[in-house]
Amino acid sequence: MAAAPPAAFTGSALPVNHHLRRVLAEGAASGVAGALAVALWFLLRDLLEGRPFHTPSALGHGLTALLKGGQGLAALPDAPYAASMMYVYTVVHVLFFIGAGAACSFLLNYARRNPGYELYAVLLLATLGMWSTFLSMMLVGVVLSAVTIVDILIAHLLAALAMGAYFWRRHPEVIAGL
Repeated sequence: MAAAPPAAFTGSALPVNHHLRRVLAEGAASGVAGALAVALWFLLRDLLEGRPFHTPSALGHGLTALLKGGQGLAALPDAPYAASMMYVYTVVHVLFFIGAGAACSFLLNYARRNPGYELYAVLLLATLGMWSTFLSMMLVGVVLSAVTIVDILIAHLLAALAMGAYFWRRHPEVIAGL
């Protein structure tokens, strides 16, 4: 009987598929933590203004309007609350954060397996965070005048803290290597 072919290795003693599972699992966990931090911030803000779930509903309206070529963008500040729009936005929001979390996990796992890359990974993560904030400001500025830049910055700071705390606990050796 012929022996099974060996699993692919990445330079460590763990097969590639183990690394992929770890990256995806960490990406999902950290992404959900970041998305939840943002959602809770906007829920608190909306509750204080007496308009629960207004922000995700309005952003859902804006997202669908942008996908329709911009039809209806002018009416967004007055758009009524719609649970379906809130769900549309929430799904996109969570998937975006899971993707961002997976990118962060990939970079941190790479730095863990390749000493000397810790600073590069952290700088790249900071750059990705800044671009994400910039993109959010551009899109939300086009879509919804009710969300301020300060709200976006606070939301992204909370997301970065939530995701950073998760990765700090999962990869203390990378932080120690700085």
